[in-house]
Amino acid sequence: VGTDTGILTGFSGSSFNGNIHNSNGLTAQARIDLLKVYIHLNNVSVTHPGTHAPAFGNGETLTSGVYSTPGAGSVAGTLYLDGRGDPNPVFIIKFRGAFTAGAGSNIVLLNGAKAANVYWIAQGALSVGANSVIEGTLLAYPGEITLGVNSSIKGRLISSSGAITVATGAAATMPVAGAMNI
Repeated sequence: VGTDTGILTGFSGSSFNGNIHNSNGLTAQARIDLLKVYIHLNNVSVTHPGTHAPAFGNGETLTSGVYSTPGAGSVAGTLYLDGRGDPNPVFIIKFRGAFTAGAGSNIVLLNGAKAANVYWIAQGALSVGANSVIEGTLLAYPGEITLGVNSSIKGRLISSSGAITVATGAAATMPVAGAMNI
């Protein structure tokens, strides 16, 4: 857990497993790396022609590739990400505004899809509702990130300039593959 400019609070006790970095050489480099990752992900061409409707989920299945919406977007219910047996499928979902995962949302990975290869990019705030299960990296550029009560993410929470709030009973764990695979 780290910040290059903000304040870190609440990362202590037996439920926290990791290191804390605050305004040091590592966080300065992370800030530079974050900008590079955002530029790269933003520049990856959309592979699914046209723009996706702002609402994802409700039993929908996406195959690997790059999706884009022209503004804010959301996920409701269950969204399946199907790797179709590809050994390294990548999913990039771009929002030209905020992104919200509604309460009880569930991202399900199928057929080789991996949390380390799923990227949710918002040009605004990212919010995960209570009791949701999310897979992948949440990247807010710029904007804050909120992980709701009793929700979980297997992935990363990354903000260029905003608070990251993890509510009571929520959990964030690193994906199995430690490196970002893009």
